[in-house]
Amino acid sequence: MDLKNLGKEWNVLGKSDPFWAVLTWPEKKGGKWKADEFFQTGINEVSSIFGDLRKFNLELAFGQAMDFGCGAGRLTQALAAIFDEVVGVDIAASMIETADRYNQYPEKCRYFLNKGEQLETFTDSSFDFVLSRLTLQHMEPQYAKGYIQEFARILRPKGVLVFQLPSALKPQWKSLYERGIRGVVKKLFSK
Repeated sequence: MDLKNLGKEWNVLGKSDPFWAVLTWPEKKGGKWKADEFFQTGINEVSSIFGDLRKFNLELAFGQAMDFGCGAGRLTQALAAIFDEVVGVDIAASMIETADRYNQYPEKCRYFLNKGEQLETFTDSSFDFVLSRLTLQHMEPQYAKGYIQEFARILRPKGVLVFQLPSALKPQWKSLYERGIRGVVKKLFSK
């Protein structure tokens, strides 16, 4: 599915049940997520991620962070509690509208609609931390590969990138992955 259609699909999901579209727990379908409960899952997840990162003794700066595929802002809001400035980026206008409505940190947290294959709004080496969870698996590998390259471009030296990829691939995507995304990851870490 191309990005235009992906954006349309997520826009519909964002209009009908934005929290459940992000966290599809069966018992929460149909608008049953409570906002505080939904955003607490983001706090818990970010806390877990930073607990794992502490094990590597990284010297992480807490200036600017990006949440790519931010949806309703679940992780963006959690990041805003610990970074000086945070941006959430999503492909669906309805998700950005929901994230803006629940923004508890308007002085340091902004949301951006991004429908293209690049992150042109953002300059090289401008983020200390880039996070993308529950996002890249929803797109074709060619787009995921391009976004991972963009994450590397916008990440500052010594910045940290955390992203999630599926652990199992559809057979038709396996060869693309073997040639594409895995090669990008190898290249990024072989520098």
